[in-house]
Amino acid sequence: MDFTEVALRRAKKSDCRYTHCAVIFDGKKIVSIGHNRRAKQSMKREGMHTIHAEHDALMKLNPMYNLAQCTMYVYRFNNDGHPRLSKPCERCSSRLRASGIKEVNYTISKDDNSLEWEKLPL
Repeated sequence: MDFTEVALRRAKKSDCRYTHCAVIFDGKKIVSIGHNRRAKQSMKREGMHTIHAEHDALMKLNPMYNLAQCTMYVYRFNNDGHPRLSKPCERCSSRLRASGIKEVNYTISKDDNSLEWEKLPL
C-alpha cells in the first residue's frame, strides 16, 4: 500500500525541523498515524523533548490492540516533499520490538528523490 500522500499531509503538522510520519497498517486499513512534535512541558520534565512519529502512532492505539499482523511505515520528508532517511532511533526501535509489531519499514534517501524502503530488523 502507498500511504505517501496521507503521510505527507500528517508530517506537515510537525513543529520540528525534520518532518516525520508513522503509519500503522493492519493489512486492511490504517489503524494509527502519528507525527513528530515537540513535547509538552510536563514531558520535558521527564527528559523527553520531542515525541517521535513512531512513539506518537503507538500512543494513539488502544493498548489492547494486537500489532502482530501490523506493519508500520515511517516517512521523513524534506521541504520539497521528497522522502529522506527515516530510520527509527534506538529508543523507538526498542519500543517497536516490545510492541510486537510484525514489520517496520522506513524511507531512505535516493538521489532521484524516489520512494524506497528499508526494513528495520526486529
